[in-house]
Amino acid sequence: MLNIGQVLKEERLAQNKTQREWIKNIHLSVSRYSEIENGIIKNGKKADIDSEQLILLLKNNNVDIMEFFSKLQDDVSLTDELSLELSQSFNSGDIKKANEIKNKILTDPEVSLGLKYRAILVTAELKDHMASLDQNTIDEISNYLYKSNDWVKNKEALILFGNSMPRMNQSILQRRMKQIIKEYADISRFPDSVQRRISTICINYVFNAIFVYKMGTYVRKSLDLIESLPANDVYGLKKLVGQYYADYLKGDQKHMTELKDLLARCGYTSLANRLSFDISK
Repeated sequence: MLNIGQVLKEERLAQNKTQREWIKNIHLSVSRYSEIENGIIKNGKKADIDSEQLILLLKNNNVDIMEFFSKLQDDVSLTDELSLELSQSFNSGDIKKANEIKNKILTDPEVSLGLKYRAILVTAELKDHMASLDQNTIDEISNYLYKSNDWVKNKEALILFGNSMPRMNQSILQRRMKQIIKEYADISRFPDSVQRRISTICINYVFNAIFVYKMGTYVRKSLDLIESLPANDVYGLKKLVGQYYADYLKGDQKHMTELKDLLARCGYTSLANRLSFDISK
């Protein structure tokens, strides 16, 4: 059986693509990807690709995921297989499948603690955006995920951060948002999936900073990041909401009302109702 790098190379060459074309919109350098394809070993560790990047890479290049994995079944450990299946279920929004995989992961003594926490977060996110996660579980997973500065690159840590802001200590919230802003200041160099995730965090942060914690720290920088997003149908709604918050900070009730009315006329009635902050009162 072939390994992941060999199968990726086989699929790429079958489509007559260069490595740069193959990894377009993936947060991965050509040199790093070349190491993965060629199985380069550095400091005793073989170059590898994480499950989220792999699934995204296959989807972007229209590669049948099941067929891909059938070519390397013997090369993939049970843990790797569960991790990849978990990513698939999350990307497809299949909560039933995610719960089945989570149960397998939690009962497997060979699975890492990180993957177990990830399974809990993935299923909780699919269920109700983590609203049902109890505080003890959040604290336990937080201590694990935030133990290094690399948490800002971890999908599950970012999801947890974005959805636990109202229950977070204010100083911790500010410190973690500072790390987010520093890492993603030049948001345009990241793939769309990352831009969507970070811009959602910025929207959530601005709301919580202004209306929950009554603070202005990193609000302007968060709004600047949202403003820098492409003006297209993917980010249009977020840019409108960002502009609404910017008008709120300037005390511009007229433009706030216009934006809210526009959202309501376009069918976003629920969102418009949530944006009911009358600064004249």
